[in-house]
Amino acid sequence: VPAPPRPDAVPDAPAHAGTYRAADGRALVLAARGDRLLLVRGGREVALEPVRGDRFVVPHPDLDRFLLSFRRDREGRVVDAIHGGDVYRREGLPPLRAVPRDPAWEALAGDYRSTNPWAPAFSIVLREGRPVMIAPWLERSEEPLEPLAGGRFRVGPPWSPDRLRFEDVVEGRPRRAVYDGAPWFRMA
Repeated sequence: VPAPPRPDAVPDAPAHAGTYRAADGRALVLAARGDRLLLVRGGREVALEPVRGDRFVVPHPDLDRFLLSFRRDREGRVVDAIHGGDVYRREGLPPLRAVPRDPAWEALAGDYRSTNPWAPAFSIVLREGRPVMIAPWLERSEEPLEPLAGGRFRVGPPWSPDRLRFEDVVEGRPRRAVYDGAPWFRMA
């Protein structure tokens, strides 16, 4: 029986290596060492673990909450690194500009929990000024939210039947989210 592949083997690690900057100047530094992609942070190097395609688990306490994913241009070159609501542009490319945030959507951002053992939690983040739902149980683990009439949102692509609405607003922030008829309660 052959040995299983290493959990940190990234065949195209050099394609992702480089320094990436957010619009506010924060930096994300990645290095390639052989077939490993390493996050360089605080004097430490941490190997990223591929999940699928250009998506990675980052076993570092600053970045372990969400997957780190990469966006490519039409020629297939890696141009952006994305973590939760943060987008980092690869150095050498035109820098990202800060996107104004809608205060109504800002109020939706947070973590929501449920007693459902198959879908216990999700997060809402604002990415490039737009709300995104992040949950490990979603097919792609994250989906954009598209506003609909009546304060509801479509979760995912235009053909998706999934709907999300926010309720029980206290001091401008919803305390509950209802996803396809089931309730989740705000934790943060």
